Amino acid sequence: MIRDQLKLRFPGMVFPEKKYRFISTIDIDNAWAYLEKGFMRTTGAYARAIFSFNLNEIVERTRVLLGMEKDPYDTYELQFELQRKFKFKSIYFFLLGEYGLNDKNVPIDSRKFRSLIKSIADYAEAGIHPSYGSNKNPSRLKKELNELSKILKREVTKSRQHFLVLKLPETYRRLIELDITDDYTMGYALQVGFRASICSPYYFYDLDNEQITSLKIHPFAVMDATLKYYMKIDPAAAMNHILPLIDEVRKVNGDFVSLWHNESLSENKIWEGWRKVYEDMLAAAS
Repeated sequence: MIRDQLKLRFPGMVFPEKKYRFISTIDIDNAWAYLEKGFMRTTGAYARAIFSFNLNEIVERTRVLLGMEKDPYDTYELQFELQRKFKFKSIYFFLLGEYGLNDKNVPIDSRKFRSLIKSIADYAEAGIHPSYGSNKNPSRLKKELNELSKILKREVTKSRQHFLVLKLPETYRRLIELDITDDYTMGYALQVGFRASICSPYYFYDLDNEQITSLKIHPFAVMDATLKYYMKIDPAAAMNHILPLIDEVRKVNGDFVSLWHNESLSENKIWEGWRKVYEDMLAAAS
């Protein structure tokens, strides 16, 4: 509507042609449920399971650690199969922060974890997932970014904040200082939809400095955790909330960006039924 009004006033104005795009993004907050957690964390987990009489977890953890069973969060081959089937590529964001209350991924010194990052980056784009702790300690972000660059042996320019923590304009300014060019944090945690009221990427405008920056913002429309944890949607009803978003984005030739996690594809415990939701979304959005 704005475009049409501008054309009436300025007939010579040319607008670029846009095409609909589907962009799948995956956050790796916890690469494995049981593997590579270290002696102390594993011992503590066993103790909690024993005190709560959770026999199923004890058995499953033991079988995984003994190599008798695949770790439930190891859904990476499935993800690659789906990428080949629906002919798309994902962007992966890796959490490399120090262990803390809200940062509980595998330690960065794990050879298996570093190998996983390299193997995924062979098939897809990779970005940093700045830790929750880095919000209060900016030096951590630089360290995490450098670690990922060393692993990949190339510059990292994409980012998404862990827990979608955004403090404006400070967060974006820190990313710009570290040469991040594309951020995928802009979206709701509590609700699906368009937090920036737009489904196309745009450059962050620094109001304080009255300046267009080099940081491109990519809004996402739907997150698995939003549907399950906050909206408390049953898997059978999830597509009723996703399909209208896809349709709206197609109407304006925008980018439909989804946010998923490796564990939500596991069919393990609380995530039973959500793998089909992801596959149905891919079929509709690709």
